[in-house]
Amino acid sequence: MRMPSLPWKALPYPLVALDLDTTGFLPRRDRVTEIAVIRLAPDEPPRWLESAVSPDGGRLSGAPGFVNLIPALRPLLEGAVVVSHNAALDACFLSAELERVGGRWGGPHLCTLELAHQLCPDRLSYSLTALSRELGSGLEPGLLGDGNTLQRAWEHAALLAGLLRLSEQDHKLTDIVRSLVRLPHYPTAWPPVVGSLMRPQPRPHDAARAARQANEG
Repeated sequence: MRMPSLPWKALPYPLVALDLDTTGFLPRRDRVTEIAVIRLAPDEPPRWLESAVSPDGGRLSGAPGFVNLIPALRPLLEGAVVVSHNAALDACFLSAELERVGGRWGGPHLCTLELAHQLCPDRLSYSLTALSRELGSGLEPGLLGDGNTLQRAWEHAALLAGLLRLSEQDHKLTDIVRSLVRLPHYPTAWPPVVGSLMRPQPRPHDAARAARQANEG
């Protein structure tokens, strides 16, 4: 699996590339219907989670409700800086979903849209599609899965890498990135949840160990 080459010396870490599908653009009214997260850190294999999300808690659609995903999402999101295109809106949706089940989201986030405006001030389009096409993410369809949200989450990470490559000679790059990391006004509060319908994908060495143990058994 080919991962983006991120200049970690200019970045906070761990990072979580996030993508959401929602029913609209108003976090207090609209709901998350799909979520994908990819946790990235130097010298660590990526871990990820992708799932449909049912606003009715699975009573009609059969998909897990947001509350069912919390045990799997928490270890991926906790302590990480969320990266996405329009990260402030995604953070609002995360917070709204957590508040509905007795928690709140207060994690830091870094917006690739803001970073693109800062590093490429004369562009005509700052859409994820246009930027990814020009910078060349190199993502092969289906590398991580078949879902659009996981593909787009990967695009957020690849776009971040591409944007930083454009300015890697700028001695102020680290300061620019750090100035765009939006810090929370309050800490994340995770509601008490027992059990989960989803689990993060295993790390490659964990999967290899499990395979060896199965063969030895």
